[in-house]
Amino acid sequence: MDQEPIAGPVDGWSGLFIGASFHSGWFSYNPVAGLLLAKCVIDGQTCMDIIAFSPNRFQDVDVKAHLSKTWSESSSRTVAKR
Repeated sequence: MDQEPIAGPVDGWSGLFIGASFHSGWFSYNPVAGLLLAKCVIDGQTCMDIIAFSPNRFQDVDVKAHLSKTWSESSSRTVAKR
């Protein structure tokens, strides 16, 4: 929705961790994402703050309204620049 990676534990689902949406960095994100997610699972925390990538950041979003919008390629570039 905000074109940022999603990484970390999911509130309310003990033991569920998500690592997704690493589109813009292609394969370069994968090793770091794997390391950070492994640290989340094993240690319960990471060596850096990943709250900006939390899957929980979408909890208050009206998903139906977002999905009902029509997005053009140019509007997606505008969102990505934010």
